[in-house]
Amino acid sequence: MADFLVYDGRNDKCPLPLVTTKLLLKKLASGEKAVVHLKDPGSLADIPAWLQTQRVRICQITNADASVTLTITKE
Repeated sequence: MADFLVYDGRNDKCPLPLVTTKLLLKKLASGEKAVVHLKDPGSLADIPAWLQTQRVRICQITNADASVTLTITKE
């Protein structure tokens, strides 16, 4: 597997980014990382909230174009 998986959901509307992020997280083994790019307002609220209920570490960066990049590390 690559160093990390990437999902670019900046053009996707809720609930697709949440569903795709859930599937992505299932593919990760402990210690592996994924990067998720989001822009949809619903996703920007829902995905970080859902990730906080999971066994992951999250780094969130807000970009100049109002999108958010999440780096997720599965514990």
